[in-house]
Amino acid sequence: MSDLLLVNDLSVEFATPAGAFQALEGVNFRVPRGRTVALVGESGSGKTVIAQTIMGLLPASGRILSGQVLFDHDKSPDTPPRDLAALSHSDRALRMLRGRDMSMVFQEPMSALSPLHTIGDQIDESARYHLRLSRKAARARAIETLGLVGFPDPARAYHAYPFELSGGLRQRAVIAMAIICRPALLIADEPTTALDVTIQAQILALLQRLQAELDMAVLLITHDLGVVAHLADEIVVLHQGQVMEAGDRQAIFSDPTHPYLRGLLAAVPRLAASPRHAEQVPGAANAAPPESSAPADVHLKTDRRPIISVQGICKGFHSRAARRLPAEGAEPVAAVTDVSFDLCPGECVGLVGESGCGKTTTAKLIMRALMPDAGTIFFNGTDISKFAGHALSSYRTQVQYIFQDPFSSLNPRMTVGDLLCEPLQIHRRGDRASRQARARALMQRVGLDPDHLTRYPHAFSGGQRQRIGIARALALDPQVLICDEPVSALDVTVQARILALLKDLQTELSLTYLFVSHDLAVMRQIADRIIVMQGGRVVETGECDELFENPVHPYTRALLAAVPDPDPDAVFDFADAMSGAAGGPDGWPAPYCDNSHVRVQMKQISATHFVRVFEADAV
Repeated sequence: MSDLLLVNDLSVEFATPAGAFQALEGVNFRVPRGRTVALVGESGSGKTVIAQTIMGLLPASGRILSGQVLFDHDKSPDTPPRDLAALSHSDRALRMLRGRDMSMVFQEPMSALSPLHTIGDQIDESARYHLRLSRKAARARAIETLGLVGFPDPARAYHAYPFELSGGLRQRAVIAMAIICRPALLIADEPTTALDVTIQAQILALLQRLQAELDMAVLLITHDLGVVAHLADEIVVLHQGQVMEAGDRQAIFSDPTHPYLRGLLAAVPRLAASPRHAEQVPGAANAAPPESSAPADVHLKTDRRPIISVQGICKGFHSRAARRLPAEGAEPVAAVTDVSFDLCPGECVGLVGESGCGKTTTAKLIMRALMPDAGTIFFNGTDISKFAGHALSSYRTQVQYIFQDPFSSLNPRMTVGDLLCEPLQIHRRGDRASRQARARALMQRVGLDPDHLTRYPHAFSGGQRQRIGIARALALDPQVLICDEPVSALDVTVQARILALLKDLQTELSLTYLFVSHDLAVMRQIADRIIVMQGGRVVETGECDELFENPVHPYTRALLAAVPDPDPDAVFDFADAMSGAAGGPDGWPAPYCDNSHVRVQMKQISATHFVRVFEADAV
């Protein structure tokens, strides 16, 4: 099998205010025709820099020091491969290759798509430019490609704007834009990182199908070893700009030789029960926090009286169109419907479900950032809707929030010291000196250097910024932490350290967690009890081990089936993972999507396991 892409001794550096920084050093790998090669490593390992170099998209501060990027897009033996490293980013030859013979799918589709142009205009632009098609022919090809990537109504989607599509459909649109010219090489840069496991399975099944139908090579950039184990043919492991190990999938997983790769594999969260503290990854960028002296398996549930009790809450929202043109009798869209659960001291309750199922709305209702349309939320026996003034301020010191994206939740114009002191200042706790001392103590508690309090958020890595967010949430000594997808955007090694830190803090400080996530493997590592939400309702709840080992509801079983196991010998297929979930508007069986004609009740399976049963109303 001939090689489509060959990277030889590639070295790249960037000019920074602190001097030259070498991002890649002597990188070598190949991409055979029609095969999938995965670039694996932590953030900052150089994966995206490789993709930028291949596509000729290096920023102005970057330059190639040495090496070749040989692209043999023409199968004719008389045509030698082109050295992409020798072409300027503005070279016409590179512009003709980019989009026609090689293309790229970006991590965040909303950043890759123009909000001012329709999906169709953005997709057929490449066909008109590279294939010289007329507007009519390009439109026909774009609609055909939208159908190829699985749009249910391609002609209608052609005229849609990006904001009108869900996250999964936007990613399908980006893939359509990348493959409309039927390229020989597709570079997929973290194409499913921000997607739910079910949507991830759909997108990866789509990539598998397209690769087979179009005989396309795929360079997959990811840190998800579960995906790699079932999608890649060959794997290249990167760390700090160097190739640590490379080989075929089976060899990499069955016999890893480099300590970094062994640590990387050990840090992957799995659906099977595993130890609380992940193995330290050798050479990783972020040091792990000091280990707690308390036993890891201690659960602080001596008091079973709930600290927070959610009873039958409902919340609906009017669409933008309804707000602009209010119609008489227009019903709001239900985001949360009849949700009830208790949160007891010292436990971690996981709230699981796809995007749009009502997880974050439920968390905001508990925070009193939103008010429920019906139902009641009690804090230590008191209805939080009655709180006002000082009582509300006091409540919010006891219930704090950790956000999904630490970069956007931290003010870039404030130093870390100011960010940690701000809650203390707002709630008038201590003087300047005591607040500074508290900030230093918080930095130490989350495993960061107190001498870095004068730095700004941009000077820290993603994992370090999340630690800062956790430290800020702990500043007021809360009883409850609401963790809203706190590790979804992090690499597996950083993710493992943040989860270990949260467990240590829970034990040391007797904290209670409501942990919101769509990642069931992460939930298995941290949660004591799990609540599964779908379509704004609780469909199943139970103790963590019992729910994972004996899921009852079809939706829970479908979620578990969509999680790829990081074991290449395990039987798993991304298309099969979703095969039992067809029928409803969102890919789920119709009775579980449309609740307008059903009767619902919670059936008790065991002392701690409940499942919501849907029954059609009698006619």
